Amino acid sequence: MENNKKTKEYLDSKGIRYIVLPNNGIAVDVDSLTKEDIKFLTRNKMTEKRLNELQSEMSNETLIDLAEKQISELARTGGRSHRMCVPPMPEDTDMLFSELVKRFKSALANER
Repeated sequence: MENNKKTKEYLDSKGIRYIVLPNNGIAVDVDSLTKEDIKFLTRNKMTEKRLNELQSEMSNETLIDLAEKQISELARTGGRSHRMCVPPMPEDTDMLFSELVKRFKSALANER
C-alpha cells in the first residue's frame, strides 16, 4: 500500500484498519483497496459512482465507529462540527447517517 505523509491510517473499534485520503478526505477500509485505487483516489476528485462504491464497501463496524464519533463531536460542539462537503465525501455527517439509514432499511426489508 502506498502511504505518504498526508495519508493517515486509523483503527476502528473492531480493529479494522482504514485510511483518510488527503485529497478528498475519504475514509475507507485499507484492505479493500489496491495500490491503484489509492493512487487514483489521492490524485483525483471523487466521482458519484466511486463515492457510492466506497460507502457500500465500508464495513458496518467502520460505519458505526465513524457515525458514533460524529455524534460525539456534534454533541460536544453543539452541532458546529456538522460537515457537508462539496463534492460529498463518505465520512461527511449527512453521508454517514444516510448510509446508516440505507443499510437499516435494507436489513428491515430482508427481515420481511
